[in-house]
Amino acid sequence: MKTCTKCLISYSNNKKFCKKCGAILIPENNIIEQEENNNTNNFIKESGLIPDVETSKDQVSQKGNKSILKKIIIIGTSFIAVFIVVIILVFYFRQKSAWNEAEQINSINSFQSYINDYPTGRYVDEAKLKIKLINESIIIQRQQAIQDSIAHVQKAIADSIAAVGKQSNITINQKPSTLAIKGIKVNIRSFPSLRSNVIFQLNTGDVCYIVEKGNLENINGTPDYWFKVNFNGKIGWVFGTFTSLSTISTSSNSSTYNGNKTGKAIYDRVYFYSSPNLNSRLNTYIVSGQNVEIISNNGDFWKVSFTFNNKTTNGFIRKMDLSL
Repeated sequence: MKTCTKCLISYSNNKKFCKKCGAILIPENNIIEQEENNNTNNFIKESGLIPDVETSKDQVSQKGNKSILKKIIIIGTSFIAVFIVVIILVFYFRQKSAWNEAEQINSINSFQSYINDYPTGRYVDEAKLKIKLINESIIIQRQQAIQDSIAHVQKAIADSIAAVGKQSNITINQKPSTLAIKGIKVNIRSFPSLRSNVIFQLNTGDVCYIVEKGNLENINGTPDYWFKVNFNGKIGWVFGTFTSLSTISTSSNSSTYNGNKTGKAIYDRVYFYSSPNLNSRLNTYIVSGQNVEIISNNGDFWKVSFTFNNKTTNGFIRKMDLSL
């Protein structure tokens, strides 16, 4: 017998289709086997021995979605990191380029422009330092320009006086055309002032041409003139005390030693020297009015002995610092 599974109508085995619905007729034995198989499958599904196909598909789909999401997150994070690195590199190279340009121009405006553009930049402190150095350099240049102007004016006045003297047939004493240095590492300065820069140094015996005689100045209790000199093409100012034209030499040569003399200090501080040399000054000194015993004559110096509070000090004192 054959049966229509839809209408549940039985037919003989020689029939193939259901007269009512037209469905294919199935032998009853096959229907029983199919029902048994369906019952078995349902039991297995309910017991969980074999997972449901649709459920497995959903789980696989969920796992796939999670994997894709992870990949999207990783790619997005990598892109953001690369983007941040690119921004940092662009900022660094722009700042570096701006700094190189500021250094190439090397002006206050260029460094200030860098500071304005990059107030927290890598080179801000260096830019501020360079601005300070440039300002100091400008101040020094202005001061030197002022001193140059003063020197030119003084020279012009001296030239005018000399010209008037010649026209009036006034006899002007001829000054020595050269002088010799007395001392070790004597400073030759850019201007007749201890505040001016040291251009170079000379030593005892170096002979210089005299370019100009400057003003009289008292330095550390020593009055003398400044001389503008030329040494092998290098020009600068030297204080007269360290030359053969020192007022110490000219004034002290007139003092002769006849034995057993007493000298009196004529300045607030009169220093002792360990030898008859200006470079050997000691920290020991006497004050104005104090007396020393003169032992011997040593060129521009007196060798003396001074006793105070039963303590005797022997040394040398410049002749110009004592009155006999």
